[in-house]
Amino acid sequence: MRFRWSREKDVWLQKTRGVSFDELLTGELVAFVDHPNQVKYPHQKVMYVRYRQYISVMPVLLEGSDTVFVKTAYPSRKARKLFIP
Repeated sequence: MRFRWSREKDVWLQKTRGVSFDELLTGELVAFVDHPNQVKYPHQKVMYVRYRQYISVMPVLLEGSDTVFVKTAYPSRKARKLFIP
């Protein structure tokens, strides 16, 4: 599977959150589900990625059968409680 993302968003993540999409995608994928708000985001999925003992939420769009566009990434305490005992 190939991943794409906005270069500007990647730079912003590095400046504000200290992590890049490349780094996050080296983490462990713990879940890949439909976006919880399908009314507002009907075509989005959400990846939960474990990286550096934390869980990051990554909303994504599927582009064809082999490409995923990553919209953003953010750490989630709620997801951490769900996936890390």
